[in-house]
Amino acid sequence: MLCGDWHLAEDLTQTTLAKLHAAWRRVRLDSPDGYARKVLFRTFVDESRRRRWWEWPRAYEFDIAAPARDPELRLTLLAALRQVPARSRAGARGAGGSAVGAGSGWR
Repeated sequence: MLCGDWHLAEDLTQTTLAKLHAAWRRVRLDSPDGYARKVLFRTFVDESRRRRWWEWPRAYEFDIAAPARDPELRLTLLAALRQVPARSRAGARGAGGSAVGAGSGWR
């Protein structure tokens, strides 16, 4: 992968396809793959030069953990988790990397 970020790779692919579509009449038919690679790389370089300010990681005020003992919130979350199908729950992970609901006694 060129950029190391799945979401950025999707954005680059979409931008590259749009640029290829706009310039398709000018593309030489003997090497469209090479032209697509060049457009993709140049789009990546352009994007890495102008990272958007809202994509920079920062500490936010709302990143503070909830109080440890809030029984009402716990019951609400457990009720919401019971509505999620078992297959979806199996892939869910908490902030600490542990499975959501593991050891909490809910089924």
